[in-house]
Amino acid sequence: MIDYFQESQMVKAKIVLQSEIIYNANEALSGRLEEFSFGGTVNLYRIGKLESGLYIALRKFRPEMPEGISNLDNKVKKMEAYCQNAGKLRSKNEGVPNFCVGIVNEIDVGILTEDLIANGGFEFDHNPDNEFGFVIQGNNRRKVWVDIDHLFGDRKYNRNPEIKYFTEGARINL
Repeated sequence: MIDYFQESQMVKAKIVLQSEIIYNANEALSGRLEEFSFGGTVNLYRIGKLESGLYIALRKFRPEMPEGISNLDNKVKKMEAYCQNAGKLRSKNEGVPNFCVGIVNEIDVGILTEDLIANGGFEFDHNPDNEFGFVIQGNNRRKVWVDIDHLFGDRKYNRNPEIKYFTEGARINL
């Protein structure tokens, strides 16, 4: 199985070639795109679709929450925890979004990740008390961990990790 970070970087290489995705990501980070969903600390935005058919979403902290008010460095650290936690879960054969790519503009940071409901093509069953949900396609229910940020789980998971997904070379700078 390919390493989650490497897989994410392969998707990043495809993302940067699609100007519509980059434009939409910047619009979302700049507060000019409406979210399609939200969680306790984040808003989710539909960003587009790769030529391969993979749908892209952007996850960024809600501006009214303490995480959304914090400075860019703190946001990066907290978003980094999400990506590294996804990698750790994937290494244990747990379901997570297929990739995680850090993205930064002048005013905010976020994560480009898989739009699990494929722009509304699937249903998602998520109890807010759980850190996972189920992607539903017909009779098929696939468990996927989604609330895996800096507040996730026990201390075995990263809360203040070394930067990997948000290094200059790994992230997308707008």
